[in-house]
Amino acid sequence: MIVHDVPQSKKFFIGGDFNGHIEGDSGDYESAHGGFSFGVRNSGGVVVLYFAIAYDLLVVNSLFKKEDHLVTFKSGLFKTQINCFLTRADSRRSCTDCKVIPSEFVGSQCRLLALDVKFNCVK
Repeated sequence: MIVHDVPQSKKFFIGGDFNGHIEGDSGDYESAHGGFSFGVRNSGGVVVLYFAIAYDLLVVNSLFKKEDHLVTFKSGLFKTQINCFLTRADSRRSCTDCKVIPSEFVGSQCRLLALDVKFNCVK
């Protein structure tokens, strides 16, 4: 399915390893960036932010500021945030938390990213 084909009335979330670092400073990307992140922006992060702006999306991870909730890849002293959740900007209030779940498998460098979302169900 193509992003612009999803009706505005539907909740919409994209999650994945985008291998892009969006950086902690929102810079010129305020509409897509919540102001928090980890690492230094790279070209992949710029692409993620341009994509988010083009489709009126928000990088949900950037709304939450605890470092332990932001670092999705850790190897020795190297830490970064490469996994992201994106949603429509108007769904921002539905996202109550976004955090990293440390792996129980010691050898894993990637960490599971979880998004807490609150839905109001209409009967």
